[in-house]
Amino acid sequence: MIYVVVLVGIIIYYLLIYYFMIKPNQKALEKTNKKLKLLYDLSMKFHETITLEDSLEQILKQLIDIVNADAASLFLLDEKREFFYCPVAVGPTAREIVKVKVPYGEGLVSKVEQLKNPLLINDMSLEKNHFKEVDEALNYKTTTMICVPLFVKEKFLGAFQLINKKDGRSFSMEDSDLLGAIASLTSLAVKSACYFKKLNK
Repeated sequence: MIYVVVLVGIIIYYLLIYYFMIKPNQKALEKTNKKLKLLYDLSMKFHETITLEDSLEQILKQLIDIVNADAASLFLLDEKREFFYCPVAVGPTAREIVKVKVPYGEGLVSKVEQLKNPLLINDMSLEKNHFKEVDEALNYKTTTMICVPLFVKEKFLGAFQLINKKDGRSFSMEDSDLLGAIASLTSLAVKSACYFKKLNK
């Protein structure tokens, strides 16, 4: 895991440079400081003995507070590439969504694999790739979403999702960039965790 920690440190260094180039005003600076703390906390949690799932759950809780979202989740592709499962989720449907499996090739997680880019959707009613069966199973309505893929080189692992900006507002590119930074920081750690689980079976 040493190479993961080194890589995380390098990424955080460049993220710090990027975020401090923003022209500060009081509100923007406070928000930037929260984002920097979130990214810093994420890197530090890789040193702790708690599980990766617990670390990501804590980070996602901070994330939805910063961007004012209702929920967030991580979907991973199973080893046989048959379905996506959700090991980590926060929000009102967290307990139920971790039981959900989405067939590979369906939904927005599959779409971001094809695009190899994030999706920012502020009107889900117009999105034909939305896997509505999840909403139906959870008795929940997804109206807005950011979906960011996780790749290690060319290997697709899954995707992070931010769901439903509160107060009827829209997600921004700034929100998408922050989730993308989290995805970049965690992709190698997720791959390593999956690898070690496979070895221990």
